[in-house]
Amino acid sequence: MIVFGCDAAWGGLGYCLASARGPYTVGHVKLGGRAWRWDALDKELVRFDKLLEPFVRDEELVVAVEQPPSVFSGRGNQSTTSYGLGTMCGALLLWAARQRRPGWRYPWAVPVSDWRGWWNIRGKGTEAKKAAALWTVKRHGWGGFIEPWTGDAQADVAEALLLAVGAAMRPELAPKGPRR
Repeated sequence: MIVFGCDAAWGGLGYCLASARGPYTVGHVKLGGRAWRWDALDKELVRFDKLLEPFVRDEELVVAVEQPPSVFSGRGNQSTTSYGLGTMCGALLLWAARQRRPGWRYPWAVPVSDWRGWWNIRGKGTEAKKAAALWTVKRHGWGGFIEPWTGDAQADVAEALLLAVGAAMRPELAPKGPRR
């Protein structure tokens, strides 16, 4: 199984295409204020279609999106943050659920606590957990995948990478279809 993992954050979207053996490709899309509306994602989703097409020919693909937590810590308005991230995640999950092509599986909303638990990502506060994710990526020899970015973008890509590889290692946890 191949996993396209997406980590939506306030400033951008980190993504990774991976198998259980490790990442194939990663990227980051910087988002402006308009990008929180679904229609603003259209060009990225078309680009993702082209990126994923060659991989779906040989293996099944699942899109795994980090499910935003219901409560956020730190700065900012929690309602605005929840709405923005929820809109982004909803658009990605809907795009994946509507794929009717062979090889595409039902999308997977992965809770933050699940993928962090898979990699033993711990720490007090967001910054400590981001640092732990960066260290984990480097410890597994995948540091070259995150080198082109800095700051929050690098952390978004690292988290998407860990989400994708972790999900690919656990195909039995992926949903088979919508819940009743």
